[in-house]
Amino acid sequence: MTFRYGDPVFDELKAKPKKPEFRPVCLSCGYDMRGNQSGVCPECGEPFVYSHWERAAREVEMQIADMEGGLIGARYAWIVAVVAIAIRGTGILLLEGSCFGTLIRILSFGAGAAAFLLSLNVFRVGKLPVWARKHVAVQPSYGSALVGIVGGAVLIAVGVLRN
Repeated sequence: MTFRYGDPVFDELKAKPKKPEFRPVCLSCGYDMRGNQSGVCPECGEPFVYSHWERAAREVEMQIADMEGGLIGARYAWIVAVVAIAIRGTGILLLEGSCFGTLIRILSFGAGAAAFLLSLNVFRVGKLPVWARKHVAVQPSYGSALVGIVGGAVLIAVGVLRN
């Protein structure tokens, strides 16, 4: 065993969570194919070609990297929608007819559109194969997505219908 002086082996500030590695699975049913030498899935009978699985795993990894930023935004979209509804309601009651009323209408419409679109990112996870969903680091919250979608739709509708 050798010892080394210098940087510490573990630094919490620099450490990144390690993503779980993709294990070879049947692309049809998700059966774990580690150690299988037959080239056929024992669960569903589909042929297993390792190079096809590697390609699928790379594609899924790129999809996950693409969607994780949107999932982080979707976590907070419901807050944007609720705050925008409160500001819009206040604007209707207190500032209607003033220049601030117009500004609040524009801002609440934009916030509603942002909350609606960010919340839709949650449903992108459902397009991933079942075997790949556990690799998404930011797990979707369907409850907050529903609040963001409904709140955003309300803000958009109020912005369009009420001039």
